[in-house]
Amino acid sequence: MPKGALSRRQAVRRDLKPICQQAKGIWATPELTYYTDHTVCHSTRVIEHIENLAALLPPAHKLNDNEAFVLLAAALLHDVGMQRVNVFDSDLAHTLFTPEEVEQGRSSRACCEELVREHHHLIGAEWIRTELSSSWANRNFVEEVASVVKGHTKADLSTLQDYRKARKPMQIRLLAALLRLADELDLDFQRVDLDRLKHASITPESKAHWWKCHYVESVDVLEHGRVQVTFRFCSEDTSEVRDIIRGLVLDGLRQKMANDHLMDLLWKDYGLPLTIDEEVILPDAGVTAKKPVPQPVLDVLRRDFDSLTRQQLAGQAFPRDHEGAGETRAVHPRVISVAASVQAEQSVLQQARNLWAHGASAEAVETLRRAAAAYPDSAPIQAMLGDLLLSQGQWKAAHSAAARAVESAYGTFLAHLTLGITFARRGNHNKALEHLRITDLTCQHIRIAPRYHARVHMAIANSLAALGDYWYALERIDSAHALFDPSATLPADAADRELNTAASEALNLAQAMILEPSSREIAKLRFQEVLGRWAKKPIVRFESLTTLMEGMLLAGSSAWVDYIFECEFQLVNLAAGFFVRADAWGTTGLMMQIGPRRLRRHQMVHSSYGDQSDRRVSEKDLPFSVKLYEWHNVRFEVLGGTLRTWIDDEFVDKWSGFLPLYASGKVGFRLWGREFTLYKNPRVTVTKMWVPREE
Repeated sequence: MPKGALSRRQAVRRDLKPICQQAKGIWATPELTYYTDHTVCHSTRVIEHIENLAALLPPAHKLNDNEAFVLLAAALLHDVGMQRVNVFDSDLAHTLFTPEEVEQGRSSRACCEELVREHHHLIGAEWIRTELSSSWANRNFVEEVASVVKGHTKADLSTLQDYRKARKPMQIRLLAALLRLADELDLDFQRVDLDRLKHASITPESKAHWWKCHYVESVDVLEHGRVQVTFRFCSEDTSEVRDIIRGLVLDGLRQKMANDHLMDLLWKDYGLPLTIDEEVILPDAGVTAKKPVPQPVLDVLRRDFDSLTRQQLAGQAFPRDHEGAGETRAVHPRVISVAASVQAEQSVLQQARNLWAHGASAEAVETLRRAAAAYPDSAPIQAMLGDLLLSQGQWKAAHSAAARAVESAYGTFLAHLTLGITFARRGNHNKALEHLRITDLTCQHIRIAPRYHARVHMAIANSLAALGDYWYALERIDSAHALFDPSATLPADAADRELNTAASEALNLAQAMILEPSSREIAKLRFQEVLGRWAKKPIVRFESLTTLMEGMLLAGSSAWVDYIFECEFQLVNLAAGFFVRADAWGTTGLMMQIGPRRLRRHQMVHSSYGDQSDRRVSEKDLPFSVKLYEWHNVRFEVLGGTLRTWIDDEFVDKWSGFLPLYASGKVGFRLWGREFTLYKNPRVTVTKMWVPREE
């Protein structure tokens, strides 16, 4: 049993006892041999960190017995999903994985281990819900334990909400944050056994994580929220190795805490301050001497360190949590080298901008070509080169440069815009819109120069028109003109010239269409995956394991104007989403979201739903409860400027007054984050649509 102030509480200790025995049984024989320690020993160390962190909480947020039980039970079981290597032979596989992943997991041990490791938080949470909790003494908080296990990695903590249960607070978001942080802090030498690593057939990239832990003697949570990391190095290790390991561990920990918003969440919401204190370095201890890092692993560590340093110098990684604490550390030459390369990149980009602004386009391109050869991993240089090549009409070279920019980093706005335009020129408009949707979202969140924002609209209009969606294409063209006059671009700008031509063609095609009454019943809709991963047999099912966190399926025709859209659905978690009058790639449309008790209306414009403040999102209570795990029927009737909704043949909503741009479009399904719904038997009856004008 764990020891500590939380664990010593009588009620908590009593309820944890069977769970502790259960965890020991599960981890008796680890299934994934060549991973760092995830057994009960790891869980015990995590609980030690939890105890120290919880002791720092202010009185208003001290954990009650129920919260302590949930948190410690989750800590004991948070990694048990790693033991379910047989998950692909269970019913759970079809809930968590796509059919392709299930097949991979069954046919390849390596794929099985990777998929289990990647999704172990989800596997563990479901295992707790469906099986493990059946033998617990306290089964009143099964869902809370499962939620904290699920939230210990990857999941967005902001989606968790605190509430009250059994007349006491249940700070579920705090519990998940504490477990996630404590899990990250268990990174010392006790997690690895380098003797086992000698016989492991794993890549140097995987071994690098073991070696980082090898050099960490201890991680301690001290008073006032100071986290102190103690290192011990081998006498043969150079100053470069020491600085790389210290940088990767300390700054990597800061980055993780910042990216997950742990520091902000714990301080602002729960009054728990945290800083990464200056490290302690112990001398080589002779008998317990550390081993020198092998050269292949050192090469990986160098590369990781350079990448992390670039992010810091560019101001993209994370803010520092303290200034000037302890001694000033000398900057290693490798940091100076990386800083110099970043400074050189910025100088090259400015030089190219100046040349381009003064009409010296050929010199600007040549400057960037030389820089791209010198800095092949520089996403900004590759992206700007792609943009200038695009403007010159060098489509193939522009595509290659932009593709390198996306591969060498997380991609940039210019690179995705260039790829969207070049894929469209190749006739692959679906692929083009994948990239253009990213630029569309970027324009919603950061200030983009009007010329480039207009180019995004024009590029999307080009691909929408090519997919037969002339009306939303015209709306995009109008939006572009409102931002920037495309005709004012330089005559030499081949990309803008081509987009202007496409806009004229879209206008001509739209003018060649007329509205006609129709009576078409369509029972077999062909859905296209726009976002996320979906399984379509035997029923349409959303796979929530997507990095985009949003799933969207669309079907039908952009020419549909008035129609009835019907479908059967079964709520599994949170809500179901239905699209009507959506454009060809789901960047604009009306979305109706149905939860157990509420109906929410959304007007999606240019990849953004907005919020209640701009009146593009509204909601109302349903007259009855939509029960989970039961099939229901929904019917949407869209007629002119009105959308009516029925659930189980009962009229529930009439929506009028939405934006006039929603004049026609496709139908579909949409889900987000933890939402999970089953769908079947979608069907449409079209009563009015656009058709080509007869000559």
